[in-house]
Amino acid sequence: MEPIAVNGVAEESQTKTVDKQQQLRDAVLKFVEHINDSSVKRQKSNVSTLITSLKNVEPLPDVVLRGIIRSSLTACFTRFTEPASFHITLSLIESLSDNNPPDALVKHLSESFTHIFVPNRTAITKWSSHTSAIAVKWLLMFAEKHRFEEKSDLINSFIVGLASLAFYNVFEKKNVRYVRCRYKELFNRFALKTFVDSIDRHYNTASVSLESAECLVALLCLLPLNECREDAIELFLKIVLKSILMAKQRSSAHILRACSELIEQLNVNQIKDELLPNAKKAMLRSPEVAIFAYSDILRYVKVDLSAFAVDIYKTIAGSLVSTDDDVRSCASKAVIFLARNVSDTTALQSLIKAIFATYSGSDGKITTSLQRIGVLETLKGVSAHNVYGKENADILGNEVLSHLIPLIPPEVHDATLTAMWDALVVWAERMSSISTQILPLFKAPHKTNTSRFATIKAMLSLFSKCGYDMFDDAMVKIIETVRKSQTVSAGEWIGASLLLLNCNNDDIRHKLMNSIVSDEFIHKDKFVTSLKKSDALLLPQLAAKLITDRPYSNTGESEYAPSALRCLFMALLWHEYEVRKYALSHLKKIITAEGVRFTATFVQHFYEYIILGDADQIHHKTYSAPSTASAQTESDHKEIESGVSGKWIMDTLRVLLIQFNAKNEKQETIFMLITSTLLVCSIPSVVETAGLEWMRWFRNIENRSSIFDENSEMIDRCVDKVLNTQNSCVRDNAIRLLMSSNELAHVYFFI
Repeated sequence: MEPIAVNGVAEESQTKTVDKQQQLRDAVLKFVEHINDSSVKRQKSNVSTLITSLKNVEPLPDVVLRGIIRSSLTACFTRFTEPASFHITLSLIESLSDNNPPDALVKHLSESFTHIFVPNRTAITKWSSHTSAIAVKWLLMFAEKHRFEEKSDLINSFIVGLASLAFYNVFEKKNVRYVRCRYKELFNRFALKTFVDSIDRHYNTASVSLESAECLVALLCLLPLNECREDAIELFLKIVLKSILMAKQRSSAHILRACSELIEQLNVNQIKDELLPNAKKAMLRSPEVAIFAYSDILRYVKVDLSAFAVDIYKTIAGSLVSTDDDVRSCASKAVIFLARNVSDTTALQSLIKAIFATYSGSDGKITTSLQRIGVLETLKGVSAHNVYGKENADILGNEVLSHLIPLIPPEVHDATLTAMWDALVVWAERMSSISTQILPLFKAPHKTNTSRFATIKAMLSLFSKCGYDMFDDAMVKIIETVRKSQTVSAGEWIGASLLLLNCNNDDIRHKLMNSIVSDEFIHKDKFVTSLKKSDALLLPQLAAKLITDRPYSNTGESEYAPSALRCLFMALLWHEYEVRKYALSHLKKIITAEGVRFTATFVQHFYEYIILGDADQIHHKTYSAPSTASAQTESDHKEIESGVSGKWIMDTLRVLLIQFNAKNEKQETIFMLITSTLLVCSIPSVVETAGLEWMRWFRNIENRSSIFDENSEMIDRCVDKVLNTQNSCVRDNAIRLLMSSNELAHVYFFI
């Protein structure tokens, strides 16, 4: 009977085992069937069932373990976005770690992440960079549970997984900081040198593609390189030169930029003996590919490149006149980065001569104006060199001018001519005084309007910096002729006016000031429709000059010219941010110089400019011009095509709503300021943007209680002003604001 009992127990045990296996099989099938379910509740239910089935079960077959890990991680990192989904998936992996070999778990985790985080499967975005940081956390968390230094297969898989994640980690700086902290924790117990050596062995033994090489250098830039810095930099340089610089396709844009700290640590010998020879080979082999990596390397190198400047330029020069726009732009940046690391005057002179030789066709035939403009823009960028001292600046400036000035008179292409003048001005501004070589250009006749405007802008830049001592009578007559011309454009008129307003002749300045104040040209359609961005950038300068210098009145209480205010209004509400930002900076300076009285006058006229429709009319006339509208993206066009944005008005108001002491200002000024700002803040588009801005400002006025005392008629005047406002929307909004101020409402009803 006893053997029968034993057999019964064995059969019962076997039955239980079969039941558990069947239960696990059913749970796995259900999990796989619903693995992509987006419902967090159902995810939790399915995973909980699977975790329960995994308890008290022998280690899973390797193929099953790999399948569960890969499928769960793939669904989590490619489909789910809820934090709860990530927590549920992590709980499953933790459950698998309880009854399965840690080596197998880490291996399958690494392989799964390598499978998931590849560009053709997962796009490189901020989100994928964030999830890759989570993946690093998980992988390191399970890897820290055991040592695997001597297990070459496991560490190789581990490195490949981390490298795949590193490619995404380095896309976002905040994720770089997080991952580096995690690596520091890992290498507190794991030898960093062993890890770097393992990366080296993997690179030497495996057939490494461009993508794999990018992943490895991304991993190197994340490591806390304290102990084996030199070894890591040597390995980094080897991978970059062999697999990235010599590659047959472009490297990812973010990789070498993320490795800037490693590039900065390259020494002179590494650049001379390794980088330059390999770069030369790469540029000869496939310059349209190598130039992108080479440019990024030159961008971050910190070594003085004076000794190699011309040699490096010769390898880049061919790409500088390439017919491919991207290649040409990248080559231009590379030359500019090179110049930033040149500190020797002679070397930079040689580089300048080489650039002009390229312009003349020595490094490839130039057939289009875009190629010429590219070389000229490079010459302009080279002005940001690393050579210091006034004498050196004069030497280099004269070198550029001696080559560039002869090219300007015969040039007839407008864009090329503008690029020439831009380059000339940048170099001439660095000189201690205006070179006498330039003066004949200022007096020469002009073949086109572009030539005339470019000359005026150059004169304005140089004379503003170096003074108007060399602005002689001959130039004054030329500029006066331009300003009075029947065909003068808005930009030419503004530039000519600024030159004459800043000259050393008091009579000319005073006469012109009165002329501009009384001139109706600024109000004409011809002026408005011909305005371009470059012209609009001059408007704040003209307005500031007319406002702060007011010689058309002998009293300190002189009125501010409507023409000056209108110039400022147009710039403050211009459709391009750069112009508005520049105008706001000038407005702040004017307010600092003129105080509350100017602010009150400005806001009053500003409200009229907006509410009477002038702002929208000018906006549509300038925005619809082909030269400006074509520069806008489709989204920008849709945003501003309806009219002046309330946000632009609010940006101006935030500058205007200055704090002041009510006891120190005249009652009339305060009345004008309070009522005008109230009305502007009540314009519907402004209310939508920041409806309570006026109340916040009013509450911060120092000694505001003195404005509305019981014996004052100020509150009645304010209410009358609001009630007499013709625009009903503005009136209703203003009443709400006025009555929403507890202090004003209390005083009004008390009186």
